[in-house]
Amino acid sequence: MQKTLGIAAHVHAKFWKPAPDGSDEKVDYARIIPALRAAGYDGWVSFEYEAEEPETTGIPRALAYLKRMLTA
Repeated sequence: MQKTLGIAAHVHAKFWKPAPDGSDEKVDYARIIPALRAAGYDGWVSFEYEAEEPETTGIPRALAYLKRMLTA
């Protein structure tokens, strides 16, 4: 990922197993998002939810986490 940060045209955030705080153990968004910023990425970030937890509880929590990461 580090090698392609400077040429990223689109970022897709996927959540498989949201934790209580909304983060996902499979993807380190707390590390990835600052790296994207440092590389100058200012484009859209799409969101995908594919977890066993019902969408009614998992999506709001995961999306809130992603928004926090993007506005931090």
